[in-house]
Amino acid sequence: MKLLDQDMVFCGGRCTPGPGRCRPELWPADAFPNLKHQFIHRWRAMMNEALRHCDAYVTTSPTAREIILDALPDLADRPFEVIPHGRTFTDFGIAAPWQPGMPLKILVPGNLSAAKGSILIEAVAEIDGGRTFEFHVLGDSGHMTARPGLVLHGRYQRDAFAARVAEIAPHLGAIFSIWAETYCHTLTELWAAGLPVVGFDIGAVGDRIKESGAGWLHHVGIPAADLAQWLAHLAALPDAIHAARMATVHWQDTVGRHYDTSAMADRYGALYAQVAKNRCVFTNLEIEGSAG
Repeated sequence: MKLLDQDMVFCGGRCTPGPGRCRPELWPADAFPNLKHQFIHRWRAMMNEALRHCDAYVTTSPTAREIILDALPDLADRPFEVIPHGRTFTDFGIAAPWQPGMPLKILVPGNLSAAKGSILIEAVAEIDGGRTFEFHVLGDSGHMTARPGLVLHGRYQRDAFAARVAEIAPHLGAIFSIWAETYCHTLTELWAAGLPVVGFDIGAVGDRIKESGAGWLHHVGIPAADLAQWLAHLAALPDAIHAARMATVHWQDTVGRHYDTSAMADRYGALYAQVAKNRCVFTNLEIEGSAG
């Protein structure tokens, strides 16, 4: 669930004011009780009961952990690790050359929906008309319509992503999710392709861009006219674009190169070993207690 209310406003698991019916994506709309102000309380009780039997918990970003603990505070007394997704890359790309005065080519990858910013992207493209920037959508564009400033490149296979990016030759990437992504593989893939990323300061996208410096953040809910103006302003800041590109290269040389699937597996292995050790200690204490 993306935790969006009936007006597509991110609630973070806490119901926004007023009535409405939130749509759980995993079920048909008429096959699930109304969550908002109603079944959400039963849902939390069910999750608390199920999860209290676990020895430890794992999620992929600090914000995801905060949201879960806010909704399910009973989990706070157990180990709760943040283990990001590791990715293994054989090589890394670089952003296409860009000079001031050129329209910024902004790559938007993935299967786009309203929750992923499709409506906003269309509105922003309509305002600028391709004068200072162009959106290049690589993936399932849904009901989006091509227009000046908005180019639709169709779907791609994940193992062909780098080659497709090289063909498009973008200068930046963008992720306009209006909800708190729990990790965002497309952000990783954009950085691996050498592209600094424009995003919203929410969820893992906000966490990761702030940590790396490999991009720029704006607040979620920004009006289309303001976002268009902001992107046009960015297109006049070559030093800022260069700095973000260098931060992207730094990410490639550090996290991108060294935090791969094996490094991620090591962190899971360490957690499982600690859980097993704690269980062994607890079992021995139970045995000693019963023997006494």
